[in-house]
Amino acid sequence: MQTTTTTEPPYPPLPTLEPRRADEPAQHYGLRALRFAVATECTATMDDEALTLATHVYRLAIARPDSLQTTIDRLAETDRQINAAIRRRAAARVADLERPGAPAGVDKPNAGPMAPLATHPKTEPPAPSFAQPTRSAVPQRADFAF
Repeated sequence: MQTTTTTEPPYPPLPTLEPRRADEPAQHYGLRALRFAVATECTATMDDEALTLATHVYRLAIARPDSLQTTIDRLAETDRQINAAIRRRAAARVADLERPGAPAGVDKPNAGPMAPLATHPKTEPPAPSFAQPTRSAVPQRADFAF
């Protein structure tokens, strides 16, 4: 039996959003990201910045008084999909950080207010100078001469 290999993938590739241009304002990029999400119903290939800006622009888009109710409903459904994608990505990042053996990085500080609480406080034995009292020399009048 002969097997043949094909070069085309078994599934069509997902649509991708063009990256943000250097001269493109944030609201324009967010509007482009929202249009992309509405047209393709795909948030998997969008980066976190595009998703966040798209949710921001969504609030501006539904504020238009001349929008039809069906348009607002479609935008609302897209916004729910975008927010779900943001939540899934955040949960995945937290799960990766909480995994045993995960490397400690900037996302998981070792000290400060965001550091994980220690279960057992560190107790060290007292320093030798506190363990045994020593006799200190009584200061003499010559010690205070200037």
